[in-house]
Amino acid sequence: MLKSPLVPGKSGMAPLSGLDIYYAQYGQGPHLVLVPGLGVSTWIWDDHLPHFAPFFTVTTFDLRGAGRSDKPEGPYTVSQMAGDLLELLDFLNIPQCHLLGISLGGFVAQEFAIDHPERVNRLVLAATGPGGEAHSPMMPEVMDLLLAKSAAQSPGELLRRKLLLAFTENYMDSPAGEGQIRKRIRDPQPRAAFEAQAAAGSVFDRCRDLGNISAPTLILSGALDPLVPPDNGRYLQEHIPDSRFSLIEGLRHQFFVEDAQRFCNEVMAFLQGE
Repeated sequence: MLKSPLVPGKSGMAPLSGLDIYYAQYGQGPHLVLVPGLGVSTWIWDDHLPHFAPFFTVTTFDLRGAGRSDKPEGPYTVSQMAGDLLELLDFLNIPQCHLLGISLGGFVAQEFAIDHPERVNRLVLAATGPGGEAHSPMMPEVMDLLLAKSAAQSPGELLRRKLLLAFTENYMDSPAGEGQIRKRIRDPQPRAAFEAQAAAGSVFDRCRDLGNISAPTLILSGALDPLVPPDNGRYLQEHIPDSRFSLIEGLRHQFFVEDAQRFCNEVMAFLQGE
């Protein structure tokens, strides 16, 4: 697994309407903004920054409720999170950007691209779906495990079981998989904030507006993803006008971490117009 040796060129707290959002910027070039998923913070991009920062000004940030950003009492909505993103871009004087969202961050990226098309150059949606009636749901037992609280098992054992929804067993048995557990133990998300983020994602519904996304769009799904099954990615490709779909064989929800090299190669080729 790659380790990011990069130090942010700029980082801090952006004072938005009613809360502060943590951000960090790396590199130089056209703007690329990375939107994280449920329950993670800026460390999710550690393996990607060495690929992107030589070519782009990369902005990472923590969604409301995660990492170093404020964690107001819920409920949260995806619309709120997209509003936070708009205010953050204005604060950082970013008039237009490439936008990449993973999982819940893909919902935020869709909402933003639909409502603010003039701000998005190219759009990347990974491990995400359309929401609403068009969304292919996870199985009930998968949801139960995702929301389970530690009881008979130790927190580390339960965390490993949850991470097997996102990563293959081979990966979780490797030093890289152990690193994923350590990162989450070091940066625990308050239960209430996790549930507020999850609830926001559960009611997201812009499937009828996908035709209004004007940015060229790359959609990627893990073939074995039990959290956001790949039919969701196919639906996005069928309903976003200028889009293409890439199925990542053999991998689960966080294919973009487990095979960061392939993911970054596909994203770089797309953003550079290939």
